[in-house]
Formats: sequence, C-alpha cells, structure tokens
Amino acid sequence: MRAFVSIAAFLLVGLLIPQTGFAQESVGKAIVDGKTVTLYSDNTWKYVTVSGEAGCVQVTVKLSFCGDLQRWRPSPTANAIISAAYSLNASTYGQYIVEDIGTSNGISAEFMRGAIIQVAGAQSDREPVVLGLETGTFQDAEIETVIFQVLIKGLPVVFATSLYLTSGTTAQITTYELGQTYSDAHKAAHTEFLAATRIEG
Repeated sequence: MRAFVSIAAFLLVGLLIPQTGFAQESVGKAIVDGKTVTLYSDNTWKYVTVSGEAGCVQVTVKLSFCGDLQRWRPSPTANAIISAAYSLNASTYGQYIVEDIGTSNGISAEFMRGAIIQVAGAQSDREPVVLGLETGTFQDAEIETVIFQVLIKGLPVVFATSLYLTSGTTAQITTYELGQTYSDAHKAAHTEFLAATRIEG
C-alpha cells in the first residue's frame, strides 16, 4: 500500500538522503478564462481561491503553508513522497506527506500508527520508544499525534506525527527534533506547525 511505503520513505529520505524534486510543486501562475491558476510540476493546475488568510503559500494542490517563512524555512528535502519540508532551527524540522487515499480506502488512524512505528523500527538502530499519544483538533476534526523516539545512525530523534484523515486524504503532519525527549520546545514547535497548516480534501 502506497501509504505504508510513504512512511518508510519519509523516515529514510527525510533524515538521510537530501532530495531536490518536489511532489506537485507549484511552478508558476497563469491566467485561464480571466482567472488566476497555480501550475504544478506534475502538469496539473488549480484555480487560485481567495481564502482570506494573508501569508498562505499554496505548496501542492491540497496543502498550503500559512506560517512564518522566516522562522520555518523551506527545505530541499521534499521529494516525490514528502510534499513539503521545513527547518525551524539546527535541530527541529517539519514535514508533510499528503496523499489521495483515505478512510474510504480502509485507512484508519490505528493502521497509520502501527505502520509508522513498524517502519520506524525497521530504520532505527533499536526498537522505537513510544513516548505518547495525544488527541486534539485540526481544521475542526479530531486528530491523533503519535510521539516516538528512534535512533538513526546513533543519533536520537523524537518524532511527533499528527494524523489527519478524511475519506479521500491521508496527511501526516510531522515535526522531529534531535534529542531524547518530547521537549516543551518541540511541543510548542509542533503546535505552531499544525496551526500553519491548511489541507483541502
């Protein structure tokens, strides 16, 4: 299943192998029938809609980032699977995987949690340590955030992955930080990253 493969690629590619290609990267704007459209690298396009939120940047067809780009700097680690990646500082990062598969395809939060931990274990120098599971809201929907630590090439990394599921969309909204614990600073960064995220579909 592609969602399962995406998680593996997220852990491997996001941390270990810098990439330069972007999934559905916005490559420009054009005018079609007097209306502005966003053009994407996969040869698709979408009408630009006025959301009323100043400062939002449409990253892919379904994903917009509304955060401070001076704080969350876009990173070249996005690729065909990772929709967008950002760095907050030298030890804290954020990434998105947004896919056109969802609950109508049988995807559930429980399945995603299990897959994330299983794949993390395959990439870690030791068994992942689950630090917690938190619930909250995102775009008026209930979400779960799984927090776990892995050891990659001897380096301890704590992930916080919020799972947003609709009938046709699965989104992993992830921050990760070098370290042993889910620190207050990491938790604040994750909350900020979620608040900066807009997902359609």
